[in-house]
Amino acid sequence: MRDVLVVGLGAVSPAGWGVAALRAAIASGAPLTPDRADSPAHLPTLGVHRVPLPGLRPPWAGHPRMRRAGAITRFAVAAALEALGLDSEGTPGPLPDAARTGLVFCTMTGGVVCSRRFHQEAVQDPRTASPLLFPETVFNAPASHLAAILGLTGRVQTEVGDPTCLIQAFDTALLWIGTNRVDRCLIVAAEEADWLTAHALALRYPGRVSAEGAGALLLAREPDDGALARIGAVAPAAQRPEAALMQALGMATGPADGGTINPRQWDARPRGGRHHPVPGSGDPLANLGEAWAAGAAWRMIEAAASVARGETVRAGAVVPGLYGRAGGVRFDAPESGRQDLRL
Repeated sequence: MRDVLVVGLGAVSPAGWGVAALRAAIASGAPLTPDRADSPAHLPTLGVHRVPLPGLRPPWAGHPRMRRAGAITRFAVAAALEALGLDSEGTPGPLPDAARTGLVFCTMTGGVVCSRRFHQEAVQDPRTASPLLFPETVFNAPASHLAAILGLTGRVQTEVGDPTCLIQAFDTALLWIGTNRVDRCLIVAAEEADWLTAHALALRYPGRVSAEGAGALLLAREPDDGALARIGAVAPAAQRPEAALMQALGMATGPADGGTINPRQWDARPRGGRHHPVPGSGDPLANLGEAWAAGAAWRMIEAAASVARGETVRAGAVVPGLYGRAGGVRFDAPESGRQDLRL
């Protein structure tokens, strides 16, 4: 199979709208002040890292599909349009190559805000529960909205799982491109913050702050104007020690091997024969909070952007999942690349 290249990146995070804001927050490491998530009266209030309001109303906000779309869809659309280079244009329309552009959307919690509201209204008084909320509770809703906005008529798929579902999305995109089903594929991951998911995170990882946002990477086989990075290796999610994962990515475990992004300290003590990646001080995205699939995309974006900017010739993004699984992707410098100053 010919090289598959990263030709576009997009991000929405608690640091702001755009890849530049994400990278600046990662570089500074400065802690963000969490907002307070509304909680039931008898349960404690929890902090969440929310995406700030954009400075100006985005052009795409006037699209008919955005009228009732939830926050997760807005984040996904913004990140995708930035990756496509359409974020500064007017109301987006169908892509000229829509039939040959694939979309893989990833999420762990989905439209949890609308889901909680719909369930709450149905329990309190089924007669007044709004049916307008129900379509946004479906995991596939953001992919549906985004595909409609871009006019995609080809392959569209939603991956639901822990953060390592993003690794599966890379496998899917490589398969589609390698078998000539699409010429390029947009990988988008998004999450939205809610008290419900913040509470679940606090139960499993005390001290971690729930976050929201999105990340997007555009993969292509033959870019017209150069590439940001090349996909060097993909290590599927599995239960294994850190050294084995680094070997699968073709990288050493030490920092001298060029920009390895190790998002969490590895628990060196096997539990029941398994090695568990756990939250720790080694996470360069710790100040942004835990955004599940979106956070996994941020790791990929940081790795690819570091290669695109010439900061390293290759970088590996490691994504720990639940139940001791972890995977990753290695990004290499392309033969003929470009520098995007917005990165």
